[in-house]
Amino acid sequence: MLRSNIENIANQVLSKYVAKGGAYKQFEKICAGESITYKEIEADEKHFCGVFTKYLDEQKHIIINSKIDNEGRKNFTKAHELGHYFLGHQLKGHDVNINEECANKDPIEYEADYFATCLLMPEEKITSAVKSMLYRISKGSSSLPLYITNRNYKSWAIINSELTKRYGVSETALRYRLSSLNLVIFGN
Repeated sequence: MLRSNIENIANQVLSKYVAKGGAYKQFEKICAGESITYKEIEADEKHFCGVFTKYLDEQKHIIINSKIDNEGRKNFTKAHELGHYFLGHQLKGHDVNINEECANKDPIEYEADYFATCLLMPEEKITSAVKSMLYRISKGSSSLPLYITNRNYKSWAIINSELTKRYGVSETALRYRLSSLNLVIFGN
């Protein structure tokens, strides 16, 4: 699926369910609106983050590993699993464990990742936030993309700190989204 199509689907979900605030704060509302049951389980499997599944009764479920100790990572996993649902991915069975760390991901996993970044950090909002912060940090200059190097790492630290809190994401997710939008380039 094209990234632009994935972004459009994420924007439709945002329009329908997120009137104000971050999408991560509306997860329960989205699940309720789509008749998806949400559950956290204590999973010993190190690589199990979450799964979207339908049982034989056709009830849809999102199950997340409660042992994920980074709230930003947990929010990303929730949004990723919603991505499987909204992108209409075909499920292989109710016992599929998705290994988020796997180097050889199935293409639908990349699509769900991209959906998650679009849902949690909408392009228009994240672009505006980065420009505003950069303007404030650099006292009047907001030239993009911002090249992050050892010399200006302090700027990244400020942006990272504020935006991970604002959007309820991990630094990894923020880096991925900002890089994919060509707002920030990480150098040596």
